[in-house]
Amino acid sequence: MTTYPTYKLGEILSYEQPTNYIVESTEYNDSYPIPVLTAGKSFILGYTNETSGVYDKLPVIIFDDFTTASKFVDFKFKVKSSAMKILSCNEEIADIKYMYYLMQITHIQSDTHKRYWISDYSKIPVNLPPLPTQHAIVSCIETLFAKLDKAVQHLRTAQQQIKTYRQAVLNHWLNNDEGKWKKKTAEECVVDENYSLAIGPFGSDLKVEDYTESGVKLVFVRDITSGFEDKKNKYVSEFKADQLKAHNVFKGDLLITKMGDPPGQTGIFPFDRGVITSDVLRMKTNDNILNKYYAMYYILSSEGGKQIKEMTQGVAQKKISLGRFKKFIFPIPSISEQQRIVAEIESRLSQAEAVEASIEKALQQSEALRQSILKKAFGGELVVSTGSTTANCI
Repeated sequence: MTTYPTYKLGEILSYEQPTNYIVESTEYNDSYPIPVLTAGKSFILGYTNETSGVYDKLPVIIFDDFTTASKFVDFKFKVKSSAMKILSCNEEIADIKYMYYLMQITHIQSDTHKRYWISDYSKIPVNLPPLPTQHAIVSCIETLFAKLDKAVQHLRTAQQQIKTYRQAVLNHWLNNDEGKWKKKTAEECVVDENYSLAIGPFGSDLKVEDYTESGVKLVFVRDITSGFEDKKNKYVSEFKADQLKAHNVFKGDLLITKMGDPPGQTGIFPFDRGVITSDVLRMKTNDNILNKYYAMYYILSSEGGKQIKEMTQGVAQKKISLGRFKKFIFPIPSISEQQRIVAEIESRLSQAEAVEASIEKALQQSEALRQSILKKAFGGELVVSTGSTTANCI
């Protein structure tokens, strides 16, 4: 096996502090020309119109000095903070794309809050093949990544098609084109108007210091949008929940997000008892008039969504008031018909959810495959061509 010379990363990549390139204003606008970057997951934080202090000595790698995450950059940019290093490459011995891909599988323990480039990361030793071999390895990686990206795009497209299908199912089974169904407002479809329709408590009734480690679950917008699978649970004591009795919810209650993007997301509360927060609406449906699942699906349908949009107020924070939601209109077929419609919808949505789960699993596997490609490339397990010869990646 060929032995290549060993260098420390800091001997191949020189760093520049980002101080001169930090954006002055965070009033970003997508119409502005210069991206503001972070080396973290979000990468592009926004766009600025500032013309001074723009980094243009490209390409480079930006390195998060606290997490060791890195991004390859080949366009002009500014940065948000000084918590990074801007890395440029010694082109006489290394290809910067090669170094970037190598860094994606070069990890150190980074669980303490300190800067890592100078103290640890730059000292990591790497074997460096000749430039033609580096170029061939990069070409090999990017050919495989292009195929993987194409497959991922097909999966993303399928995800969107599932969302479209889900909406089509709701619209089909909740269609009242003939106008044969009676109509009732939300306040006419509850057990007790004064108690069954409610909004969460205001800050004067529920403060952060009321939160406990266990007890009665507090219900936030994120609980509803995540299908009650959010893991950031917060609680209040039984005593506090009793004080907030008007805001209690119980298993089977219909909940609607007062705020969010967009407002009007719904869910059926699955736990024994909870307390809704100020951004959540509660609706206890009268089972003799309105099936709660039928109500949930109707709110999520196109027709329901139009009503939600019309009753949404605000610019910076769009929200639905309780008073406006009381006027939300439900088309009301018979209870037996509502039950039949719910069964038809759920039969089709369960199939869609199964497909969606398989797509999500495939997307997760694609990320693992991306890492596998890099590891094989730098482990000599992928075949590359270097001019007149063909060899393993390393």
